[in-house]
Amino acid sequence: MTIDVHTHVMPPLTRRDTSPLAPADGPWLDADRVRLGDRNWLHAYPELWDPATRLSEMDRTGVTAQVVTPVGWLHLDTPDPARAGEWHRTVNQRVLEFCASAPDRLLPLCQVPLNDPELACAVLTEARQAGALGVVLDNRPAEGEHDRGHLHEFLTHCAEQDAFVLVRSRMLLGEALERRYPAGADRPVGALNLTAADLLLSDLLDRLPASLRLCLTNGGGALTPLVAALTGQDHLGPALRDRLTGLPWRHRLDRVHVDSFVLGDRAFGQVLDLFGPHRVVVGSNYPAPVRDRRPGELVRRHPSLSTVDQMAVSHGNAERLLKLSPGSGSASAAPGRSGAPPPCAWSAAAPPGAHWAGAGGTRPRGPAG
Repeated sequence: MTIDVHTHVMPPLTRRDTSPLAPADGPWLDADRVRLGDRNWLHAYPELWDPATRLSEMDRTGVTAQVVTPVGWLHLDTPDPARAGEWHRTVNQRVLEFCASAPDRLLPLCQVPLNDPELACAVLTEARQAGALGVVLDNRPAEGEHDRGHLHEFLTHCAEQDAFVLVRSRMLLGEALERRYPAGADRPVGALNLTAADLLLSDLLDRLPASLRLCLTNGGGALTPLVAALTGQDHLGPALRDRLTGLPWRHRLDRVHVDSFVLGDRAFGQVLDLFGPHRVVVGSNYPAPVRDRRPGELVRRHPSLSTVDQMAVSHGNAERLLKLSPGSGSASAAPGRSGAPPPCAWSAAAPPGAHWAGAGGTRPRGPAG
């Protein structure tokens, strides 16, 4: 049994759906093409928009259930709150309709306009009432700061709504890194994923409710090499070393889960070393061109995982994280599944490797969002 928490859908939005709400070059589906306004953009394979094709692919690859999220280019935040709200509500409704064809196997997440936290909270509440399990975050707040109120307010609301939160590995901070961290803070660990870095180095997680269910895609982005840097600071400059000394980052790792989409046994092993088998779930980035085409195969062949641990990563952790009925993949709530997993497997004696070459997912270039 395999539950894939990281997949995308382009619901069949027509030009009539998008033209009143999205920008003039907003995305819409025309047969097997995604268009931006009047312009042809990219070919849309049936598994991106057709539930029957997707279910057939899931059967072929042995996937029991998928968490389905709106594809990244649908995250459009227009300055007009009324239009932004209607756009996100329209997308969410179409995703719910897509998943309704197999509600026990296609588990929907919604999207929200993060540039307006009050509206984002309202859209999330409506989507939860309509059947969404939670929300995917793929755009950034207008202020660009995780811990300046907007995202804190929204994530607190997610906890209050008992909504699962999937954070895709994109830059939610923008210019904030230059304002808050010393110059060159990203260089010792390569190209940091700013989302992962901020969650670990800021106090955002400390101020959020403990009940918040949060998962980072792409194996947590830069968390693995970042922890390696934090556990071996001799190579860091004095300014950065002083900035990092004393940060309570270790317990922050216990607040998040990560998916397995790292496209390699070595990288997957480093993710397991850092988080342990009880905080990792299967994620494939399906149906993007760069994806794990055999979801769960990394888990099944990894030599360090016992049969019990394989079951946890393949489906048990996702069932707990998503509050699914155990063993079924069904989206019915399971209130008894709220126990916290063990702490992360990080060890000062054996920190994860500093040079992580795990591949991240790609997405076509399109409208900003």
